[in-house]
Amino acid sequence: MTATLETEVRSSDGPIAAYLRCVERRLHAPRSTRRELTTELADGLFDAAEAYQRAGVPPVLAEARAVRECGPVDTVVAAYRPEVVALQGRRTAALFALSMPVMVLAWGLVWSTKAPGPLPSGRWHLGFLSGLTDWAGLVGGVAAMVAAGAFVISARRAWPVRPVVAGLVALCGASLLLSAGSSTVMEVVNVTEIRQITAESWPVTALGFLTTALTAWQVVSLWRSAWQALRKDA
Repeated sequence: MTATLETEVRSSDGPIAAYLRCVERRLHAPRSTRRELTTELADGLFDAAEAYQRAGVPPVLAEARAVRECGPVDTVVAAYRPEVVALQGRRTAALFALSMPVMVLAWGLVWSTKAPGPLPSGRWHLGFLSGLTDWAGLVGGVAAMVAAGAFVISARRAWPVRPVVAGLVALCGASLLLSAGSSTVMEVVNVTEIRQITAESWPVTALGFLTTALTAWQVVSLWRSAWQALRKDA
């Protein structure tokens, strides 16, 4: 599209602009996702309007024809639903695939350098809980990686994406719950040593705050993915 014509068409508040606002309002997705999808839709609509204008159709009528060819808003929104679900699922998968293994490694490194020493034989459960926390985190990361690959395959073969997102939410949600739960129990049981190490080491304190913030982010991402996958119109 030429610069002059692009400015003329895109700066007008015509049928295309109104159509895009309506589509964006009807898309139940985070704002960034809505903007990404409507920007893609806008490119196609404005290209179609440009073609009509080059054929001599007035600008407003050209936009109206492009909108009419695109179809009703409900049809467009329904067509975008699988993509909305997939986008949110991919974001959740990327978050867990990167964060879970990194946090396991970070905590392992911190405790290996700051731990007071071998656990007494009567407190074997602390070692069990620590191992359970690590394994749960690693399983969550691996599950997210598998889901990321499944998203790629589903896109190439046009497979339904909702079961992939549902599986991602179930596995990563379970791993997060198990990891956070066992970690909390371990800290409560080992509260004296935890307080001592925290007081003497700022990296442990900083990593604790980072873990809390990251866990909250993961919970929000899981909730968004579950909400998108379980919607009746998904």
